Amino acid sequence: MKKSRAFFIFWGIGLLLLASRGMGFIKEVEHVAKPLAQLGNSEKSFPLQITSLAFSPDGKILASGKRNGAIAAWNMETNSVMYEIKGYDGFEKNMLYGFEDFIRFRPQGKSFLTFTEEDKIKEWNAHTGEQMESPFISAGKPQFPRSYQSHFDFSKSGKLIALFHFNTNVDMIGSDTIFRGVKIIDAESGKTIKKLDTIYPVSILSFSMDEKSLLMVGSYDWGSAWMYNIESGEEIWREKGSRSGGTGSPFFNGGAFSPDNQCFAIATDAYWGGATIQLWKYPSLEKSHILKVKQGHIKFAFSPDGNLIAVSGLHPHVEIFDVKTGNKITEFKAHDKRVYAIAFSPDGKKLATGSDDTTIKIWDMTELDKKITGNEKGF
Repeated sequence: MKKSRAFFIFWGIGLLLLASRGMGFIKEVEHVAKPLAQLGNSEKSFPLQITSLAFSPDGKILASGKRNGAIAAWNMETNSVMYEIKGYDGFEKNMLYGFEDFIRFRPQGKSFLTFTEEDKIKEWNAHTGEQMESPFISAGKPQFPRSYQSHFDFSKSGKLIALFHFNTNVDMIGSDTIFRGVKIIDAESGKTIKKLDTIYPVSILSFSMDEKSLLMVGSYDWGSAWMYNIESGEEIWREKGSRSGGTGSPFFNGGAFSPDNQCFAIATDAYWGGATIQLWKYPSLEKSHILKVKQGHIKFAFSPDGNLIAVSGLHPHVEIFDVKTGNKITEFKAHDKRVYAIAFSPDGKKLATGSDDTTIKIWDMTELDKKITGNEKGF
């Protein structure tokens, strides 16, 4: 009697689950991302976390960076290492302020820039790995940990660079001796074009694709987000966050404009749950969607057409959302440990992920693109 009763209970639960799926209460997420390659560890550098990934504009080179500042360039046709740039000896013993998201290709694709241990911006030949002469000069020590200063961004045309700066000794760019804020710099000459004073340190910078606005996100302890009109130097938008303080209260820790310039995203974080990505329309600056993600310490990347957003964080999984609807399209386990870096290839067909497990994986995104083909795109 007990066995038959248990059977009917489980049978009833099964029918309920099937019905709920059919009625839309439970929505299964297809796992459509396919692994194409695992690039593994570069041989010469210490086996550390992959914390930065950047594709060249033609998609033929993937530059990967490790927590100690070491860089490897990968040939995407052969999945082999082209060259390596040495990191900092002994840095693996002190992980408190490692290098994150510190590689930027010039839009022309011939070189890339990195932010280094000595507070210098260095430029490298993308094909040979040789250091190039560059107008970017620096000296002195930062007043804040380097994680507050390591982010910079190119404008779409490649003519401008935005860089947060705080240094009371010698200026990173130019000759000023005391300034805290964001500088808009001529990418060829290294000369400062405009200064934007900021109250708090900035860790994330992103140009709008029309190069009229600059999105800023405060560093770890000052988690607000705001936007400036570049021409006027005036603040045009702000979303107030909270200091992290270890209490679990949400704060902003990421931000970027979509490549189609129709929206921008800011990531809210909380180590005890509640992580989200807010999508805002541009240039109307109206909130559009809130994407609920299950991972903290979010990293994210837009697809080149602006239709998808890939999200990683403290877990080894990657979540991918439809930007227009805010719906999750897929979720898959990408690595054995947390995914620290994420980047789409310029054609949107590949997704690169870098992890605490010291490996890089390349994922096929073509099936995901088919899933939204025919949908109305944009906002």
